[in-house]
Amino acid sequence: MNENLLSLIEQLRKAREEYGNFLQRPATKEDVERLNIAVKEKFKIEISSIYKSILLKTNGFNENGVFLYGSKTDLLQGYSDRNLGGLIETNETWHESFDGFSNHLFYADSDSYLFGQSIESKLFVCYTKENFSDYLIFETSNDNDFFEKIFRLAVDDDFCLE
Repeated sequence: MNENLLSLIEQLRKAREEYGNFLQRPATKEDVERLNIAVKEKFKIEISSIYKSILLKTNGFNENGVFLYGSKTDLLQGYSDRNLGGLIETNETWHESFDGFSNHLFYADSDSYLFGQSIESKLFVCYTKENFSDYLIFETSNDNDFFEKIFRLAVDDDFCLE
């Protein structure tokens, strides 16, 4: 994980604390390993090494309408009635709900975008939710850049993917 991504995680932490909230508790190494094994079995792809590192710092987040999925569905820090989706559960929902989604592993979403990885090509991609298969915003083989964009969208109100 590069310094830019570490800095963005710190910005997210500060933004959460500004409103009396906290980052999700980190996942344990065992949680991450269980998730990786389950994803390999269910979706035939290994989760990103950067995503694994992120989970060990914050087990997902919901900030500015951007959801980074956690290692499992869990309550959002500070709430008793709001959940943050787990990677497997959320992907099962996406795959069941929409044609064409089953060839991606999704790590995050926002009001407008879906962030995933092609199971076939292994490229990290961002599509619009509205016209998923028609409008690719970006693709990269660099998972650090991919997750950096997700965090920037969450912490920087002026950041635009397009």
